[in-house]
Amino acid sequence: GQHDPKYLMDVVRPVMEGKLDLCIGSRFLKKEGFQTSFMRRVGIRFLSFLIYFLSGVRVLDVTSGFRACNRKMMEFFNRHYATDYPEPEAILSASLTGYRVGEVPVIMQERQGGVSSISAFKSIYFMVKVSLSLIISRLALHRNKRRTAQ
Repeated sequence: GQHDPKYLMDVVRPVMEGKLDLCIGSRFLKKEGFQTSFMRRVGIRFLSFLIYFLSGVRVLDVTSGFRACNRKMMEFFNRHYATDYPEPEAILSASLTGYRVGEVPVIMQERQGGVSSISAFKSIYFMVKVSLSLIISRLALHRNKRRTAQ
């Protein structure tokens, strides 16, 4: 979906007010505007569940790129940011490291031009790859935490 700039302050405000370190603009909180295809929603819902299962943080629109973060979060992402599919992984790594992650409702428009980088054929491959990547990140962070605790 296409981001609507009139929701920009809604996404930035919780970060400016110090309530969140990372705020995500979510299409799925109010279910208005462009909701993406059924298959993609199923995939996003699965990733949302997986992130919740791995970190205890519930974010519905895990692939939304409409997000704001503070300086601490930016410095963290500067060191740890997945290059492949960064949106879901950023949520997981931020929440597992103790940053406050949340989402606010936004309305997105359907893409006006161009095509998604994820075709229908690629989306199953994408789901498997992202899921494995999230699980590996979770295990790696868990191992690092144990190592630093000793």
